[in-house]
Amino acid sequence: MIEAKNIVYRVRKGRDCFCMNDVNLKLEEGYITGLLGYNGAGKTTLMNLLYGALTPESGEVWYKGNRVTKKNRDTYHDEVVYCDANWCIPHMTISRNLEFFSPLYPDFDRKQFDDVLVRLRADGLIDKAYENLSTGEQKKTELAFGMARSPKFWFLDEPFANLDPVIKTEVQDLMILAARQRGTGILLSTHLVDEIADLVDYIVVIENGNIKDFGDREQLFKKYRTENLRELIRSDSPEKESELR
Repeated sequence: MIEAKNIVYRVRKGRDCFCMNDVNLKLEEGYITGLLGYNGAGKTTLMNLLYGALTPESGEVWYKGNRVTKKNRDTYHDEVVYCDANWCIPHMTISRNLEFFSPLYPDFDRKQFDDVLVRLRADGLIDKAYENLSTGEQKKTELAFGMARSPKFWFLDEPFANLDPVIKTEVQDLMILAARQRGTGILLSTHLVDEIADLVDYIVVIENGNIKDFGDREQLFKKYRTENLRELIRSDSPEKESELR
C-alpha cells in the first residue's frame, strides 16, 4: 500500500500560488485508481509527490509501512514505476536506450518490452531516436518500458494521450491484465474520462490542489447520482443534480 499522510505542497509563481493542502490518500495493489480533474487541478503534481519526484512542504508518503525518504527512494522506485519520458536519453535510439538502461532494472523483461511494442503497433520504432518520434509514438515507448517491468505499482500520467482508439483498447487490456493477474496497483491520470469509466476500481477527484472526493467507483456514482465521470467532476455536491443531465 502507498499512503499519503497530510501532504502540503505550495508552488509560487509571481503573485500566484498553487497549494495542495492536507492531502490524504491510500492506493492498494491489484486495483486501478483514476485520478480525475480539470487541467491545472494538480493531478501531475500529486502523482509526482506520491512518486517522490517532488518533496512536500510537510506530510509524508508511506509504502508498506515505511516512510519514503531520500535514503530509501531507490528501493521504493524498484517497486513503483512512473511511465514517463525520463526512461530514456532523447537523442539515442530506442534500441540503444534499452542497452543502456535495462541492466539497471533486474525485473526488466526485454521480451515483454518487445511484445508490448507489437501490441501497440510500434515495433518499427526500435531503431529510431526518441526525440524524432511523434508524441503518440513516444508515449508508446514510455508505456512499453514501464510495462516491461514487474513492479507493485504503475503510475501513468495521461496514458491515452495521442493514441488512436485501437491502441487505447490495447493499453486498457494491458492494465487490466496487470491488475487482475499480476496484482499491480495502477494510478492513472487523464482528462479523457470517457476512456476509463469502465476501467477504474477507485476514483480520486482533485480540484484546485485538494482532493474533492475519493472512493469506490460504484459508490461515487451512487453518491453523485451519475455514471458519467464528467458530471462527477463537475458536481458541486453529492446532492446537486448536474445541469447537463
